[in-house]
Amino acid sequence: MILGRRFMEDTDQSKVEAMINHIIADGRLTGDEKKQLDGLLLADGQLSLEERKCLDKLLGMIARGELQMGD
Repeated sequence: MILGRRFMEDTDQSKVEAMINHIIADGRLTGDEKKQLDGLLLADGQLSLEERKCLDKLLGMIARGELQMGD
């Protein structure tokens, strides 16, 4: 049972990282992407350390003007 749960956590984390990498490569965070990312990040009610690092990177890029927000 624990192994199955760990696999799901890894899969969700990989989805978060893949989505953030896509957003960074695109240079823009759209409204739909924000909703999808919010859903992935909050799916289990907590953020892993890796998810937090990815999110911090994304937010830092937005704050520095390296990433645009909007459609």
